[in-house]
Formats: sequence, C-alpha cells, structure tokens
Amino acid sequence: MPRLGSHIKKVTLGTARFRIWRSMRILRSFTIPQLVATSDATKKNATSYVSGLARNGYLRVTRTKKPGAPGVYMLARNTGPNPPRVGHDHSIYDPNLAGARR
Repeated sequence: MPRLGSHIKKVTLGTARFRIWRSMRILRSFTIPQLVATSDATKKNATSYVSGLARNGYLRVTRTKKPGAPGVYMLARNTGPNPPRVGHDHSIYDPNLAGARR
C-alpha cells in the first residue's frame, strides 16, 4: 500500500530521473519500455534522459530500434548512485564526479 502525504498525494521515492537511473544501474541492459515499467516514469521523460546519456557516452546502443522492436541500451558508465543531470543543451553534470580529479 503506498504511503500518502498531506492532501492525499501519493508519496514517491525520488524524482523520475533518479528512479530511471536506479533502474539502469540495476538492469544494466534495458529498453525504454522496461525503464518506464520499472521506474514509474513517463515514456517521454525516459526517452529524453536515455538520449542525453547516450550522447554523452553513459549508454551504449546494443541493438538499434526497428519497427516493432525497441532499441536496447547498456549502461557503459556507472559513476554512482546519483543521477547525472542532462541540460537542455545536452551537457552533463554528474554529481558523482563533482570534486573528483580525473
């Protein structure tokens, strides 16, 4: 049974991007529909986040999307528990690497 907050709202555990990132780290290899099902996020949000992470080398495409079959992605760069943030210009800020020297 879900917890209810004030004003009878369902209390969720973390943001959608946090839940998507957690699902990616657990599944390692996944499709967009799997992320939507395991993270309770919208398809639009999951698609946007996956696209941004793939552009920045965090994900690898292991099977391209074809008619009737979703694309399969693999987590290539698991930097830690906090989700990397993808900007509108597709830039990435990774709080797991903040302050770390490369």
